[in-house]
Amino acid sequence: VGGASCAAPSTALERESESSRRQSAAQRRLLDELIADHKRRQQQLTDQIKKRMEKPKELYPALTSEELAIADAALAKGSVADVIADAFNLRLTREDMWRLRDGQWLNDEVINFYMTLLSENSKAAAGDLPRVYCFNTFFYSMLAKHGHSRVAKWTRKVNLFEYDKLIIPIHKDVHWTLGVINFKDKRFEYLDSMYSRFDSCFQVMRKYLQDEAKAKSYKDLDLSQWTNHSPSDVPQQQNGYDCGVFMCRFAANISQNQPFTFGQKHMLNLRKRMALDICTKQFSL
Repeated sequence: VGGASCAAPSTALERESESSRRQSAAQRRLLDELIADHKRRQQQLTDQIKKRMEKPKELYPALTSEELAIADAALAKGSVADVIADAFNLRLTREDMWRLRDGQWLNDEVINFYMTLLSENSKAAAGDLPRVYCFNTFFYSMLAKHGHSRVAKWTRKVNLFEYDKLIIPIHKDVHWTLGVINFKDKRFEYLDSMYSRFDSCFQVMRKYLQDEAKAKSYKDLDLSQWTNHSPSDVPQQQNGYDCGVFMCRFAANISQNQPFTFGQKHMLNLRKRMALDICTKQFSL
C-alpha cells in the first residue's frame, strides 16, 4: 500500500513535467516560425533590392495591367483642378499630370515632385543606394544669377557634404539639362540629351560648393583634384519635347546607381512610369 501511495505523486509530477515540456516546445515552435517568417520577409526584401541593382541592361519593361491602370487614370480627362498627388508639401493637379502625356513639355511642378521623390527614396534605401540630394528647378537659375547668398537658406538644415551626389535640374532657355556634384568621383557633371557644351555651369557649381563649405565651416573640402565631366555619349532625344523626361531619367538612374541604358524608344513607357511613381510615391523601376 505504501509503495502505491508513493508512486502517485511521481506520476503526477511526470505528467506535469511532460505538459510543461510540450507547452515549452509549442512556444518554441511558434517562435521559430515567427523568426523563420521574418527571415523570409527580410530575404524577399534583400532579393528585391538585388534585383533592382542587377536588373538587365536596356530593360525597361512595359507596365503591368494594374500599373497601367493607375498611370492612365492619372493622365485621363477630368477637372484640371483635381488633386492627383499630394506629398512632400507639394501638390500636383490633373493639369500638371497632363504634362506627362506624350508630346508635352514637363513643368516645374512635375519635375520638383519627382526630384523630391528621388531624395526621399534615397533616404529610405538606408545605404543600399547612393545618398542623393536633389535641388528644385528654381535653385540653379537663382544661384547663377545672384550667387550663394540668395540660396544659402535653402540648405541651412542640410549638410550637403554628407551626400554622395547632388542633383541639380537646369532650365537652359527652353531646354532641361542636369548638373551633378559628384563627391564620390570628385567631379562636376553636366548631362544634356541634346549634347552641347555649357562650361559656365561647371564654374557655377564649383563656386557654389566652395561658398557652401565656407558657410558651413567645412574645412575638408579640396577641389584641386576635381574634374569637369560632360559626356557626349549619354542618351539623346530625337524630338523637341522629351528633354524633361530625359533629365528626370538621368537623375533617377544616378540615384539608383544604374547606367544610362534608356533611349528615345523608351520615352512613352517612362512618361507613364513617372505618372505611376508619382501616384504611388515610390519607384517601380
